[in-house]
Amino acid sequence: MQRRIFAVDWVHYFLTAILSFRMSSKSLTRKHFSFLIGSFFGLIFLAQTHWILSLLASDKLDTPRVCAETTDPIDAVYTWVNGSDPIFLKSLKQYRPEVHEKEYEDFDQLRFSLRSIEQFAPWIRHVFIVTNGQVPNWLNLEFDRVSIISHADIYPDNSHLPTFSSPSIEAHLHRIPNISDKFIYLNDDFSFINTVCPEDYFDESEGFKIYLFNDILSGHPSNQAIFGLTCPGKCLSLADNGECDEDCNLLACRYDDGDCDGRVSNQHDYKNPREYELFYPSIDFTNILLETKLKLHNRWRKWVPHYPFMISKSIMTELQMKIGRFYNQTSGHRFRAKNDVQYAFMYSHYVIENEDIKSTIYNGKKFGTYIPVTNFENALKNYLSPSFFFPFSQKYLWLCNNAGTSPQDSNDQKIRNQVLNWYHSIYPSISSFEMKEKTPEYQEGVTIQVKSERNWLWTIWGIQFIVLIVIPVCLWKLSQIICNCRDSQRKYKTYKALKT
Repeated sequence: MQRRIFAVDWVHYFLTAILSFRMSSKSLTRKHFSFLIGSFFGLIFLAQTHWILSLLASDKLDTPRVCAETTDPIDAVYTWVNGSDPIFLKSLKQYRPEVHEKEYEDFDQLRFSLRSIEQFAPWIRHVFIVTNGQVPNWLNLEFDRVSIISHADIYPDNSHLPTFSSPSIEAHLHRIPNISDKFIYLNDDFSFINTVCPEDYFDESEGFKIYLFNDILSGHPSNQAIFGLTCPGKCLSLADNGECDEDCNLLACRYDDGDCDGRVSNQHDYKNPREYELFYPSIDFTNILLETKLKLHNRWRKWVPHYPFMISKSIMTELQMKIGRFYNQTSGHRFRAKNDVQYAFMYSHYVIENEDIKSTIYNGKKFGTYIPVTNFENALKNYLSPSFFFPFSQKYLWLCNNAGTSPQDSNDQKIRNQVLNWYHSIYPSISSFEMKEKTPEYQEGVTIQVKSERNWLWTIWGIQFIVLIVIPVCLWKLSQIICNCRDSQRKYKTYKALKT
């Protein structure tokens, strides 16, 4: 009731100020304008203060969520490789001799990701770890909720093996024997950091929940220029003839519908500004497939975050029936290529834009956080950093940690020790997925102290006090001084004019 009365009073003063702006003198207008601005910032600060104090006084930050009951089984799938394995490195160098031996190096992230599943998503029925036949030496294979799946178990065409391309492997995850129709796909650098529920991915009322970077500042992964590209008419009859026709070796022609796979595209073709980072050209290629093959017309597709996401086996099967040629082409790549079908991007936008599939879009930035390779210490310490307005209205559910993944760094080992200690401080309990006797010892003295949610609330409140109260008051005082100086100068000039 008090809040309602305050709001009514503020509206009354607001209308009075508007009327005064039309009817009053300049000095009164300035006064009422200052009142309007001050009231606006003050109202925001009061609302924020109420929100923050309510959170601090409640147990909302400390009480785990309770998930709704579900009868549908949901499994989890990881793709994993131990890049430190000499046998793997020997196989890799047969196809790419120049590769850095530490590029694929493993440093135990999978262990902590599995701990996060047991801690924050115990409803996951079974975990499948897809590898080239490798098994983590600490994995407890006697635990009945985990299985190792070899690439050979899911590839229909074993001539595509060995592969070192994640898009190739991802194209076959739905073929894992006995996997649930809906499953969560994770990389080993993903982990859950708060209670995650099945309804975060799917429920009957909203369908599949798709997380995108959909705010204005996030931009779009493909340049608008690609949607204006045209494929020469003659290429329609030349496509799929088994020969690479150079005039059709264009992005708009899907590189002669795959007949030019593995070749450098036509010199007059569109070039992505980041063409040497093959992920970005493959996003362009996937956009072209959505536009030309699936007839889903959307020039403004958003980025898909690098977070755990749900896949429906039946939807993926349907999708691959429609563009199987291009998924098979992706499957055959030993390494990433410009004409890969990007797994998460293709699937997410197919679900969103298909009218026969019920889905809801959420802003991914509100649900997860990302630890970059650079400035990682600050990011690890502040990974719980909330939004400025209404902090923790949605707690982060997951994170992606890329810190420590640059073996070329001269401080590589020190960085990895810091990251491992950080992981251990977040997930200290050994999970059922591990053999207890294979738990490593962690070095002391390199722990990164994490700033808690409660500390963040006080920090945000302090920043808001400065931004919404202190700075506006200072600016108001400064404007008064400036206005008084101008008035004094004007009066002095008038006085001089009268005197002369």
